[in-house]
Amino acid sequence: FPSVSAGWVISDEPALKDAANWLTLLKLRASYGVTGRQPDGGDNYLSYNTYKIGAGNFPGSDNPATGDNYAFGYNGVPAVSLNFDKGLTNNNLSWEKNTQSNLGLDVSLFNGRFNIVADAYIKNTNGGIFNLNVPVTTGYSILTANAIGIRNTGVELQVIANILPPSSKFQWQALLNLAHNDNIITSLPNGGRDIYLDKYLLRQGQPLNSYNVFRKTGIYKTDADVPVNKVTGQVLNFYGYPFKGGDPIWQDSNGDGILDATDYVPAGNPNPKVTGGFGNTFSYKNFTLYVFCTFTAGRKIFDDYLAGKLSQLVPTDDGDPNPYHSISTHAFPDLSDINYWQNPGDNATYPSLSSVNGTHYKYAMVSSAWIESGAYFRVKNVSLSYSFNQASLDKIHFKRLRIYAMADNVYLFKQSRNIPDPEQVDAFGIYSGSGYPIPRK
Repeated sequence: FPSVSAGWVISDEPALKDAANWLTLLKLRASYGVTGRQPDGGDNYLSYNTYKIGAGNFPGSDNPATGDNYAFGYNGVPAVSLNFDKGLTNNNLSWEKNTQSNLGLDVSLFNGRFNIVADAYIKNTNGGIFNLNVPVTTGYSILTANAIGIRNTGVELQVIANILPPSSKFQWQALLNLAHNDNIITSLPNGGRDIYLDKYLLRQGQPLNSYNVFRKTGIYKTDADVPVNKVTGQVLNFYGYPFKGGDPIWQDSNGDGILDATDYVPAGNPNPKVTGGFGNTFSYKNFTLYVFCTFTAGRKIFDDYLAGKLSQLVPTDDGDPNPYHSISTHAFPDLSDINYWQNPGDNATYPSLSSVNGTHYKYAMVSSAWIESGAYFRVKNVSLSYSFNQASLDKIHFKRLRIYAMADNVYLFKQSRNIPDPEQVDAFGIYSGSGYPIPRK
């Protein structure tokens, strides 16, 4: 995995000597490198057949008291079988390779009063390791292969500025970090065919893990609002359950009069467009005030918590004859702020909570109803300190004494109405509500 880098301190060139009174540093950087990645989990034998030793169990060979298998072999010979859990053998499996090019610029002005560090990069992943589903007739479920390509392009910027001149008694230092990244899928297996993963879509030319769901456009106010299939004359249904007033309006994207997975559409990108931090340090005499903020913009996140909280009231278990069973085994949520459909004509945001009327899948996860903006601006940390004069400290034989007060997680500005904290999502943009909130202290 080779790499190379080079730098050019432009400010040292003779042609810029006259600018030395204001241009402290001007440096151009460039680098190129290749890195590799093995499959997750550190399994070094995925490209080979693996076997299980002592796999001679059969019906009746288990101890009924402990469940332990006593048939490790036949006629004293250890039983050996294929390890189907590890996936189908792939002799062509190799390291995933990532090639990255980077171009950077370092600028320092007025003896370090203003400093800028900027980088632009392109990172290409070739032969990305991916688990492909295989036909069950093989006896296996997956095949690990070098099957996907991804390109990441982005810029990163850091600015440190001492706003006021050094002679000023009041000082203000500002720090700004910005990062922007775009990723797209450049190659997929099987001739570039789309891959559907639950509510995600992998498609060439699209961002990685885009949401792929029904586009919800509203709630049917009455039964009469539900469209009828012009060919069959039947009311629009989903897996056999006809829609009624109070059910969600899901867009029939292909116009065939049938709602199914072929009507899913890309509905948002969980990868943020911009992330960053903004810090300010204010100093006057012995007092220092520090304020640090973080932010994210241009991101869509999925409210799995709200969807799960409401869907438990409308169970989708067709094999359960009691539609109220799910309600009896879960805590009943607070519905005071939920604008759900209750009576014909209601202009509601969410479907009805009836377990016996309308489609059972009205709160299905594959809906754009649960996708919200993940943009936020958080006042992360505020601290105020006072440093004692050295002359005062010498009298008590102290070298340094500083007292301070600090507040963490001061305030959060967010666009999402339902998600308490857009920062507490996983890498796929899912908010599950399962973790502890970020403490305020």
